[in-house]
Amino acid sequence: MTSVLFRNCKPDSLDKDKVKGSIVVCETEEGRSSAKQKLALVKKLGAVGMVFVNDDARAVASSYGSFPMATVNRDDGKKIISYAQSER
Repeated sequence: MTSVLFRNCKPDSLDKDKVKGSIVVCETEEGRSSAKQKLALVKKLGAVGMVFVNDDARAVASSYGSFPMATVNRDDGKKIISYAQSER
């Protein structure tokens, strides 16, 4: 498993035991899985929320139903990832 696959929330790259009960940060990948596909994957694995990092997304919360999800730009995503890594 490479960190690129993990960051992009690729199927078979996420550890179900680590995802379960967590808020997962997924970065976008040009022309690959959509936010809805990534959301479905993290929900299936038991996540309690998702942060989708994408400079192009202009999503609103209601677009993804009742599952807690936020869309942030790449700069804010870097700050979130840095904070999460510092709190381990």
